[in-house]
Amino acid sequence: MLNLPEDEIKCRRTEFVASGILGDGRLEFQRTCRPMNATPSTEIMAWDPRTGVTEVLFNYPLPKWSIFSGLAPDGSRGLITESIAIQSKLYLLEKSGWSEFDLGLVRAYQPKWSPDGQRVVLVGNRALSGRPGPGWADQLLDLWLLPADCLPDAESCRGALRLLLSGLDIAGLAWSPDGKWLAFGGNLQSKGLGVRLVKVDTGEVIWAAKGDYGVSSWSPDGKRILVNGPPPGKDRIGTEDSSSALYILDVSSVVGK
Repeated sequence: MLNLPEDEIKCRRTEFVASGILGDGRLEFQRTCRPMNATPSTEIMAWDPRTGVTEVLFNYPLPKWSIFSGLAPDGSRGLITESIAIQSKLYLLEKSGWSEFDLGLVRAYQPKWSPDGQRVVLVGNRALSGRPGPGWADQLLDLWLLPADCLPDAESCRGALRLLLSGLDIAGLAWSPDGKWLAFGGNLQSKGLGVRLVKVDTGEVIWAAKGDYGVSSWSPDGKRILVNGPPPGKDRIGTEDSSSALYILDVSSVVGK
């Protein structure tokens, strides 16, 4: 068990989500407190494996229903979104406080900084078809790339936002350690489930594996990817039986080109 700062309020249930590893080797994670008859609250923390010390990275209340954080490698700032499928706002976190960060997207999810801190990738939509409602939640997502040096100027970032791919039903998204590739699981333009690699500079897409797989993380040498998928003998992760297994995917022949 980690030695964590005490919750200031009594939680009916406490939930944890591991988000990533900061540039200095600390593990970033989220702690969400769900009290009785009150709005949940989320804290973003970092645990240092060398000292065992855990600290809260942003010492102020985060936006309500916050989830899907992405921090710069030095932990000095971050982007966070809401856990709402129909629409989702994006917020910029800085040491001094948070502010709504309007990139001109009606929904935005899974912001992730590149390992060198120079770029941010996220999924979302600039526009959705039909009237606002449950049907929006099922519409496919787009993959966007943002240069981090435009922060904190939202207007400048809107002009610099670059569409990388369209038509995603995504299951996991991760940068390669060298920042040249993105790996994601799910479906792309209804062409089938699988793991795909995207060359960030060119937008080239390469199949890495076909099947019902979700991307978790890369190995430190950038040659393998940890993915989750159906257990042996099955071709899909079921809805009633959601059993799954972990697999190592060798992508050295692709990323080495």
